[in-house]
Amino acid sequence: MGMMTTITTAITDKPMPRKRMCRKMAGLPEVKGFRPFDREPFRLPPVIITLDQFEAIRLADYEKLNQEEAAVKMGISRPTFTRLYEEARNRLAEALIEGKSFIIEGGEVSFSSVSFRCSDCKHSFQTSKEEAETTTACPKCKSTQIVSMNDFFLKGCQCRKNWY
Repeated sequence: MGMMTTITTAITDKPMPRKRMCRKMAGLPEVKGFRPFDREPFRLPPVIITLDQFEAIRLADYEKLNQEEAAVKMGISRPTFTRLYEEARNRLAEALIEGKSFIIEGGEVSFSSVSFRCSDCKHSFQTSKEEAETTTACPKCKSTQIVSMNDFFLKGCQCRKNWY
C-alpha cells in the first residue's frame, strides 16, 4: 500500500497539461497556401501554418480586432490567442525571409458548416453539418466527385500541386 502511495504521489507531482480546446473558425481560407514565384516549387520544405494560426492572423491583422475580441471569437483565452498569433507570425516570417512556400492545414478547429469543392467543375459550396452527411453531388454539375474542404484543410492532401 505504501508503494502505491509513492507511485501516485510521483505521478501527481508533475503538472498535467490542460486539454486543448477546439478553436472556432469563421470559414476556410480562400487558398491552400502560397509559394515564391521565382523558385522551383517544393525546392525547400514548406512552412506549415495551422488553420487556427491562420484564423488568428485573419482576425488580428485583416479584421483589425484586438486580441481580447479575437480570442472571444475563437473561443479561447487571450493568452492562448497571443501565443497562437505569435507562432503564426514567426512561421510567416520564416516563409517570407527564407523564400519558402507555406501551406495552411491542420490544427484543432471546429466549423459551423462544411465546405465542399467539385473536382470536375471546381464549384465551391457549403452545407450545414447535418446536410453534409447526405451530400453526394455537386449542386451545379451534379458530379459525385466532391471533396470536403474541411477534411482537405484539416488532414492535408497528397495532391498539393493541384490546389495551390
